[in-house]
Amino acid sequence: MPYKYMNQILLKNKNNYTKIDNEDYQLVDKFNWYQESDGYVRASGRIKTPIHRLIMKANKGEIIDHIDGNKLNNMKENLRICTTSQNMMNRPAPISNTSGFKGVWWHKRANKWTAGIELKGKQIHLGSFDFKKEAAKAYNNAAIKYFGEFANLNKI
Repeated sequence: MPYKYMNQILLKNKNNYTKIDNEDYQLVDKFNWYQESDGYVRASGRIKTPIHRLIMKANKGEIIDHIDGNKLNNMKENLRICTTSQNMMNRPAPISNTSGFKGVWWHKRANKWTAGIELKGKQIHLGSFDFKKEAAKAYNNAAIKYFGEFANLNKI
């Protein structure tokens, strides 16, 4: 049985917790939970149901987005049903990112920071800038315009 402490469930394979709403405790207390290498919290055993899908009572094919990007925060206020496209809008900068900002990279030939955003499979050039923070602001403005509530903004 999971250990409950102030909206948290202790994960079995780590000294780590996942946050849940008190009202969901009875729903999840019959499973042992662990964090997979992909960061999601899943039930151990035959049925490896992700806790966020169980809490949101997701139907097959429905996508659940963690609003703050924290896969250990499984409180309902942090979860929303969305499309695959919307879920991708809310993803963080890739691990390979070297600028520190989503949608920003160094353009060697131009000797400038470049900002861009992907929309419906196409790259949109947002401009070239002397300072990477300017490029990050350009990305943020475009993300708000195109992605709305699903925009994962750079912290500047």
